[in-house]
Amino acid sequence: MSGGNMRLVKVTERKVRSGWQEYEQRHIPNARFFDLDIARDPLTKYPNMMPHQDDFASYVGHLGINNNDHLVIYDSYGIYSSPRVWWMFRAFGHENVSVLDGGLLKWEQEGRPVESGIVEAEQTAYVSDYQEDMVIEYNDLYAETHDFLYTKQPQILDARPYKRYTGEIPERGAKRDGHITSALSIPHSQLVNPYDGTMIPREDFYKVLRYRNVDLRRPIVTMSRTGITAATINLALANIGKTDGVKLYDGSFTEWASNAKAPTTSFAEY
Repeated sequence: MSGGNMRLVKVTERKVRSGWQEYEQRHIPNARFFDLDIARDPLTKYPNMMPHQDDFASYVGHLGINNNDHLVIYDSYGIYSSPRVWWMFRAFGHENVSVLDGGLLKWEQEGRPVESGIVEAEQTAYVSDYQEDMVIEYNDLYAETHDFLYTKQPQILDARPYKRYTGEIPERGAKRDGHITSALSIPHSQLVNPYDGTMIPREDFYKVLRYRNVDLRRPIVTMSRTGITAATINLALANIGKTDGVKLYDGSFTEWASNAKAPTTSFAEY
């Protein structure tokens, strides 16, 4: 598609609860504010679950975004929630979408302009097209993890902090601690440079994958506590050309741990 504009999209900061106020105070010129607390399924008890595609389209249209726009998603403090929104747009069929490496943090470090206030947008007729092969739900993941012939069993990559993965630190909002049995730990913090909030270089990501014995030839499922930082792994995989056979578990550990029959462990997997 041609004729679209570049649209900068500022996302909700999961580390900063007053995301809208923070956006009003300073944002990249003409950036729109994407609120993850609105773009979610309000009918589920689990946080951050994907909205229905029609609800997503209505919300995105309200932001003045067109299907042929090139979207650049960014956080205020490096990279945290922006990969989730990047992944959501892709899961709803918007292919021309990127993440601003380093977000507003690096933008301001480089002396680039910001503005305050609210950007007024004209409603558009945005259309979403749900890509079900990018998402996995609880029942399907449970079945695949019990495929003892290993014909479908995916590699599960867990983006939570390592001590939450092992259960040493209790998981917020979860009925159990630890991790999905057989899941491998790839913490979000290992994928982002602490000094400027940029993604680590590709060669360093390959080292992380090798250290955790990740086989890129096999199907991959990413997860986290509620599906936010899981998408950082999806972004890192996309940066090395791995998108086929990669799904995000939307309910993530919060949903998994609420099901008594779903196996968990605190034993570290390598």
